[in-house]
Amino acid sequence: MPRMLQIQRKFVCLAVLALISGSCASPGATWIERGKGYFARGNFYQAFYCLQAARAEGDDGPEVQKLYWPYRIAYLMKRAQMRVFANEDSLALEDLAKVLAVEPDHETAKRWVHKAKTKLAAAAVVRGDSAMFEDDLETALVAYHEALTFRPGYPLAKEGLQRVADAWEKRRAKASDRYIAGVRALAEQLFGQTEYHMLIALEADPTHENAESSRAEAAVRLHEIRFQRAKEMQDKGHYGAAMIDYQWVQKQDAEFPGVADRIAQCEVEVAAQQLAEEGELALFRGDYEKARELIDQAFEKSASERLKYNELLLLTRDKEYGDKYVAAKDLQFQGFYEEAAERYASIDADYPGFLDVKARMDDLRASIDLAKESYDLGVAAEEAGKSDEALEHYEDAELHYAKYSDLGARLQRLRAARDTDSEAKSESQ
Repeated sequence: MPRMLQIQRKFVCLAVLALISGSCASPGATWIERGKGYFARGNFYQAFYCLQAARAEGDDGPEVQKLYWPYRIAYLMKRAQMRVFANEDSLALEDLAKVLAVEPDHETAKRWVHKAKTKLAAAAVVRGDSAMFEDDLETALVAYHEALTFRPGYPLAKEGLQRVADAWEKRRAKASDRYIAGVRALAEQLFGQTEYHMLIALEADPTHENAESSRAEAAVRLHEIRFQRAKEMQDKGHYGAAMIDYQWVQKQDAEFPGVADRIAQCEVEVAAQQLAEEGELALFRGDYEKARELIDQAFEKSASERLKYNELLLLTRDKEYGDKYVAAKDLQFQGFYEEAAERYASIDADYPGFLDVKARMDDLRASIDLAKESYDLGVAAEEAGKSDEALEHYEDAELHYAKYSDLGARLQRLRAARDTDSEAKSESQ
């Protein structure tokens, strides 16, 4: 699993726990107040999603509007920085572009854009240098040009291009021979060799009659590299970042094979991701019906992430029935065995095998049955005038289920009578 994905998942889990714990710790606090607290502690992800939750609940007042963009920008900046540190620079640029779309003069965002693009350019230069070491001038040329798409005028890329030019200059005397070799290879349908010879000959000598076709070939190579990188991003589930690269390729070459279909696929997956994110927000709020509805829509829309959305649906069910389980346990701990047993039975009917629900339900029912048995014996003894025997049976029932029927009142009455008799006997002695 990529390190960035691990970080993101851990970050999301921490955010969920923080929101849940925050809700338990201060049930009267508003989403806005929680968001301010998170923001003050530098937890920008949680702070932003608190505002999202507030808006989802219908609070879109002046304070939410005032805080929304600063919180969103802080969150995007934090995530972009993490992605740069994790070498996910293309994804970082996507986040930073969103920041600059709102604040074009955001100096910190500009600096991080410069940092991310410089890293991408440096990585391309490294690939170019490696290709130069292998004497693969074609690959080196493409790599250095790619570096310049990220950092126009980048000195290391320009130096690399100069080295390529110098290497080709040394071969310039052989350019004609290379061209002839390419023609011969073409005649023999050796297309790989043809391309190799033509590129070296034509790029080495720009004045050659086919120099323009050589530059076009280099451009095609660059498009292919960008397209391949987009496919890799798409395969990793980074559909927004992949779509940016696909759209760049389409802008350069509208007829590039497969790019339109790939863009359509990414658009669908991005829409599904948005639905799933809204569903997760509903899940955090405890609105399980809405969460299921949104995540179901994401599942139906997606073609590639259905397993992930199915897991999210299972998480929603576990969280919902986890809340019901806690409510049943609370009744059990308070001594309301019959109500608790009914709650456990309802959970067991809807979600068989959930946690230890069945065991708890069976234990409670056994306690209720034992209490009823002793209670009935006590009632019979009391009606027969056997107060001491009745009290013994009632106390036995109390051990099993203290709040059974009117057991408490009967115990209080018989104990009071017993105490009165004891006092009377003491006075008579």
